[in-house]
Amino acid sequence: MSRPDAAPYVDPQIAEILAEAAAAARPDRTTLSVDEARAQMAADNRVWNEPLPPMAEIESHEVPGPANPIPVRILRPVATPGLAVIPYIHGGGFVLGSIDTHQRLMRLLAAETGAAVVGIDYRLAPEAPFPAGLDDCLAVLRWLQAEAGNLELDVARMVLAGDSAGANLALACLLSLRDQGLALPLGAALFYGCYWARLGTESHQQFGDGSYRLSSREMGWFWQHYLGAEGRGQPLAEPLLADLAGLPPLFLNYGTVDPLADDTRELAARLDAAGVVHDCRAYPGLVHGFLQLTKRCDLALLALQDAGAAIRGMLGAL
Repeated sequence: MSRPDAAPYVDPQIAEILAEAAAAARPDRTTLSVDEARAQMAADNRVWNEPLPPMAEIESHEVPGPANPIPVRILRPVATPGLAVIPYIHGGGFVLGSIDTHQRLMRLLAAETGAAVVGIDYRLAPEAPFPAGLDDCLAVLRWLQAEAGNLELDVARMVLAGDSAGANLALACLLSLRDQGLALPLGAALFYGCYWARLGTESHQQFGDGSYRLSSREMGWFWQHYLGAEGRGQPLAEPLLADLAGLPPLFLNYGTVDPLADDTRELAARLDAAGVVHDCRAYPGLVHGFLQLTKRCDLALLALQDAGAAIRGMLGAL
């Protein structure tokens, strides 16, 4: 039995990645302008997106949105009409990221599931705080339903997915659709999400000092930008404040050395209480954002394959 003060277990391949990041001594994002922080994330993720798995077809569209056209990218692993659909909502703390920063992850998910992955470039905070990003994601879901025939996609077989802030937005989409009495996807895959703006959880206290890729300070900076004047305490902004009953099956995952680990643990407990079918997987020694690190971490690649298998199961349930 380990001592309470023992150093937490970190996957050896992740430890190498963390050591390299520490040696690079990049500036704390919270000290940068938003534009500088976005550029930093884009540069950091470029290396993790190479090489890009090939896709049979890649399409770019602009979807009519509540404010501006919303860029989307459809990744088809095979050139076959009638593919199932995975709308994918990227992470980045509601402030950073794009369908480019998460391109490899989305392509791997398409290859694992055989479904078309639809990446959504929703509006970012602080220029567009809550509920702008959520509104954009909902607009894309409506567009997919309306244009399914033209796109040759089978939207009856749809599973929503997202990572980090994207997991928050995916869960909020489900809640919004449920509350409007609209058809729900067959399920959702929510990867290491942030589900409430609480920084005092045990996992934040243990892993939020910045040593494990994401810091509590950075997470607070993200929440401040996203919540703006209207979001704090709103169930669609902080889904752990919502009634979760009536949701479709969910797949959850998290790494054990992530300051957001308790967000997913709490979500799993509340799904249990609400009677929602779910599968929650914990990956020992993995950090926040591990699905971006699959090219150098075997356990992260296994976690992506587990997610793909879970999504295939949801798609096959129809």
